[in-house]
Amino acid sequence: LVRPYLVRPDLVRPYLVRSPPSSSLGVGLLPSDADDDLPPSPSSFWPLVLPLLAMYTSNQWSRSSLYYLVDFSPSASPLYALNVDLGLTEGQYGFLASLAFTALFALSSLLAGGVADRVDRRLLSSAAAAAWSVATLLTAAAHSFPEVLAARVAMGCACAFATPCAYTLISDRVRPEDVGTANAAYGSAVYAGGALSSLGVLLDDRLGW
Repeated sequence: LVRPYLVRPDLVRPYLVRSPPSSSLGVGLLPSDADDDLPPSPSSFWPLVLPLLAMYTSNQWSRSSLYYLVDFSPSASPLYALNVDLGLTEGQYGFLASLAFTALFALSSLLAGGVADRVDRRLLSSAAAAAWSVATLLTAAAHSFPEVLAARVAMGCACAFATPCAYTLISDRVRPEDVGTANAAYGSAVYAGGALSSLGVLLDDRLGW
């Protein structure tokens, strides 16, 4: 009494079972699922990191250049020594090289993180870079201690916005497994900028401060 039922092959539609994600390692994920949710591929983070690296190198170069433009020896020339040309004392130079920059840098850093969370970080980074570049030019054009002081204070405020913008951009735009590499590349600007600022001695010897 039991009649076998034959299934016609031409009426059968194949169904694919898509398994839900079973672990953080991606087991069970189809390639299309993974690609839709992940940030850009590892090879694409360099177009983001390289401009940030260049800006941070400029940041470090600008803030450190003052250290190589002074000479307190008796034979120092006003052409090559900022302190002689502007009549700066050792105390005034010490204030410019330390507290005038670091105090405003520290205070601005507290503000910079919150601002970076609320505005376009690419535009904020560009504006900060433009500001510390202008401050560097104002330092070169200064004729007195108050003018250099104002430029250093402005530079400290502007430089504080670089790292909050950069590290959050890297965190958002780079795959988790490549964030360490991207951050390391960005952080190398500290040493690149310091090295370039020390080479300012060669320019100072040829062109003057």
